[in-house]
Amino acid sequence: TVDLAQAFDRRCTLPGTPGWFRPDPALLAAKKAEYDARWPGRRRIGISWRSARAMRGEDAKSIPLAALARTLSLPDTVFIDLQYGDAGAEVQALAQQGLPAPWRDPAVDTTQDLDALAAQLGALDHVVSTSNTTVHIAGALGVPTTVLLPRTWPVRWHWGYQGEQTSWYGSVRLLRNPQEQGWEALDRALSERLALSI
Repeated sequence: TVDLAQAFDRRCTLPGTPGWFRPDPALLAAKKAEYDARWPGRRRIGISWRSARAMRGEDAKSIPLAALARTLSLPDTVFIDLQYGDAGAEVQALAQQGLPAPWRDPAVDTTQDLDALAAQLGALDHVVSTSNTTVHIAGALGVPTTVLLPRTWPVRWHWGYQGEQTSWYGSVRLLRNPQEQGWEALDRALSERLALSI
């Protein structure tokens, strides 16, 4: 396998600079004020765990929400549901297991209102997501973001096949699953990474 960015330019700068996309300033200020009032002193982490693209086995990019139970239990942290599509049953099942379920902002339509989504992402301290549209928007905004990747297939070519940095977005870090099957090790690594920044 050849990484074309490395083959043609070992410096791999590409866009790289965080924050080349900007949310509407008024919407961003309003969303930050709303979240500050709702969760004073608590860290806000957005989470998305599925990719809608399921062709040729690429549904393996997605992670069952319950597989991230250790991460979702971090103290002094509120998780905000960024998952597009209908994830209500999965969130409800998590809550019924006694696990903290991410909160969904009823004012944000993640598929129909890009301005509202950009303001929401800009109001977060961190975004955690599988490889989907959410991470590209968060990365373009310069929001600190962790992309959860499977160990091998189906890692998309633009993330490369090793390392935790990406040339596309300066604020994005990659977290690769140490296991071929299951997500326990990834959940542990993610919770440890996020705990360091509390």
